[in-house]
Amino acid sequence: MLQRNTKQKFTTQYETGVYDAIRNRSLRRNTKQEFTTQYETGVYDAIRNRSLRRNTKQEFTTQYETGVYDAIRNRSLRRNTKQEFTTQYETGVYDAIRNRSLRRNTKQEFTTQYETGVYDAIRNRSLRRNTKQEFTTQYETGVYDAIRNRSLRRNTKQEFTTQYETGVYDAIRNRSLRRNTKQEFTTQYETGVYDAIRNRSLRRNTKQEFTTQYETGVYDAIRNRSLRRNTKQEFTTQYETGVYDAIRNRSLRRNTKQEFTTQYETGVYDAIRNRSLRRNTKQEFTTQYETGVYDAIRNRSLRRNTKQEFTTQYETGVYDAIRNRSLRRNTKQEFTTQYETGVYDAIRNRSLRRNTKQEFTTQYGTGVYDAIRNRSLRRNTEQEFTTQYGTGVYDAIRNRSLRRNTEQEFTTQYETGVYDAIRNRSLRRNTKQEFTTQYETGVYDAIRNRSLRRNTKQEFTTQYETGVYDAIRNRSLRRNTKQEFTTQYETGVYDAIRNRSLRRNTKQEFTTQYETGVYDAIRNRSLRRNTKQEFTTQYETGVYDAIRNRSLRRNTKQEFTTQYETGVYDAIRNRSLRRNTKQEFTTQYETGVYDAIRNRSLRRNTKQEFTTQYETGVYDAIRNRSLRRNTKQEFTTQYETGVYDAIRNRSLRRNTKQEFTTQYETGVYDAIRNRSLRRNTKQEFTTQYETGVYDAIRNRSLRRNTKQEFTTQYETGVYDAIRNRSLRRNTKQEFTTQYETGVYDAI
Repeated sequence: MLQRNTKQKFTTQYETGVYDAIRNRSLRRNTKQEFTTQYETGVYDAIRNRSLRRNTKQEFTTQYETGVYDAIRNRSLRRNTKQEFTTQYETGVYDAIRNRSLRRNTKQEFTTQYETGVYDAIRNRSLRRNTKQEFTTQYETGVYDAIRNRSLRRNTKQEFTTQYETGVYDAIRNRSLRRNTKQEFTTQYETGVYDAIRNRSLRRNTKQEFTTQYETGVYDAIRNRSLRRNTKQEFTTQYETGVYDAIRNRSLRRNTKQEFTTQYETGVYDAIRNRSLRRNTKQEFTTQYETGVYDAIRNRSLRRNTKQEFTTQYETGVYDAIRNRSLRRNTKQEFTTQYETGVYDAIRNRSLRRNTKQEFTTQYGTGVYDAIRNRSLRRNTEQEFTTQYGTGVYDAIRNRSLRRNTEQEFTTQYETGVYDAIRNRSLRRNTKQEFTTQYETGVYDAIRNRSLRRNTKQEFTTQYETGVYDAIRNRSLRRNTKQEFTTQYETGVYDAIRNRSLRRNTKQEFTTQYETGVYDAIRNRSLRRNTKQEFTTQYETGVYDAIRNRSLRRNTKQEFTTQYETGVYDAIRNRSLRRNTKQEFTTQYETGVYDAIRNRSLRRNTKQEFTTQYETGVYDAIRNRSLRRNTKQEFTTQYETGVYDAIRNRSLRRNTKQEFTTQYETGVYDAIRNRSLRRNTKQEFTTQYETGVYDAIRNRSLRRNTKQEFTTQYETGVYDAIRNRSLRRNTKQEFTTQYETGVYDAI
């Protein structure tokens, strides 16, 4: 797994809960600023082969969190030659790094942090030599022999303080050398439990009026490391936890300016297992956490707010409110995020929220077992945004709910009283003022497939009220481009709309109501070739074999949409080739059969606004290779597979320009056996993987993105997600790679 990123803003994050996360070698070479590598492994052998990482310039961060027997058997060499290097290790296994971990960083702002809760965390010698300013190493170990070999730490300049509190027999057998030379550091701990913070909580605030207070009434409030770096005045962090393990994984918070307040109140066993990173760069930031559940946020919650008057509030009353990572980036004033969840697992997958302007408010209230299992991405760019979620069902939104609202006076309200309100992904993009979406569902599964809603102008209202078992199983896409749009659903039958209900209304005062109950819509082949604008292809099949022969669709111009929803054994046995050459292309797949697309599905879209979404609930969704090449801006590929073998053959995707997004969600045994190659050459690339199958990507997944804003995220819940090597080369700024694997052998 080779990743070479030559410029700024690189981030690689690994989270693996399987036996062998990365069998082959993961080499990462990033040559310029702002590199971050984070590892979180909960498996026996996370990286058997050698993980070499060489970053030559500023702002390098490597973080390791391993909960397995042998996280990195082979040698992990990391050489970073310039400023702002941070390496963090958190291991809860017997032997985290058997081979030698050598780290040599030659310039300023180096930080190495180790947290080990196992018998022998680092058998071989860990040598660390940092030659310049602002070095901090803190160790807190609650095990018998944390570091058998010698841990040498030399910090040469100002503002260093190391405090040790160990309640174990032999915390550091070998010699621990610590040299801190200067002033103005304060860390205060108050713990009323046996072991409030097993792993290290580092907080570095460089200026006036810093206070960190801990009050914990549980056995182990924060197992993993909580790092908080705030660089300016009026910083306050307060922790109040009444649970056994409030934040297992690392909660990093970096706020760079005035009037920052972070408050934690957790009444559950494990509020935030994975890492919660929050970076707020300006005034009046407030983060409040109140969790009354066992595991509120298992995966990492990253929040980056860059300007004034930011407030994030969490209130969770469920077992696992947000299992996967919740990323929130709000760049301007008056941001408020409130979470209230009364269910077991409110948001299992990652909830990303990026709001760029003033007066943003997001409120979550969920009373169901699993409100949002898959990732809920919300990007609101301007003033007066409000998102409210109230769910009273078991699984309100299993798949990802993406909401992007770009302007003022947006309101999204969710109230679901059913078992599974929106299983598949609900994407909502509203670009202007006075948008309101309200959901009220009283059925078992209100919207299983994806509900996409794009409303571009003022005074949009969508209201859902369903009193049936499965109101909209397949995908409900709604794109309304103008004012005064209203869609209301009221269904009193078992299965109101099994197949897909697509609604596109371009003007004012539109109302659509659907009530359907049929079995087999289209048995034979439907070939459609439309060469110009305003093309829509809709497939709804409820039979054993909807399209045995090949369905070829070539649309050469704007406004193309292809949607597949199949509820049969073998939806498309032969090859489905789709080539769309221009803007505004959308391909969506939803298959509920054994083998949706056995032969190869090639899709080549050469211009802007490409979206490919896959949702498969069958044994083998795409056996042969799915090649997708999109050459220009605004590319999005999303995969969601719930079958045994989603893509056996190789899925190649090459996107050469800005705004690329690839998302994978697979719930099958072998999602992508052959190699998935993705090459995106320009800005704003995002690749996200979420796999819940045994072997998601057996062959190698190569991804090469050469320019800014690259993001790769992996989430795998299967035995062997990527057996072969995944090579990723991104050559420019703003690269992010995130891995989250909950399977035996993720990579």
